[in-house]
Amino acid sequence: MCFLFQSLRLRILLVCLHIIVIIIIIPYSEWTAVAARGQPPARTQPWAAVLVHATRLVRNLSSAGTRARQELRDEKDLVDCLVWITRVGVKNEQHDNRVSRMIEKLL
Repeated sequence: MCFLFQSLRLRILLVCLHIIVIIIIIPYSEWTAVAARGQPPARTQPWAAVLVHATRLVRNLSSAGTRARQELRDEKDLVDCLVWITRVGVKNEQHDNRVSRMIEKLL
């Protein structure tokens, strides 16, 4: 049973990761390569629920084994975007929000 669950998570990762990153994580985090070179913006609003759920999904996929973690590291802009979200949280002293906690566990 455990093997089937691991296999299912890996298949989800391989099929959906890129879509989750380009459709949800990057746009909702407001990350861009240009913005990442500067200071993170002030943020008073909490992150959108869809971003919270997407980061939770990525965190859960990271436990699908060595290949899954490699796929996560290889996904274009994912790690940079997650670091950006962390930087925004640090700048705005939002260390305890759900997205920051998911990313801390993931990284």
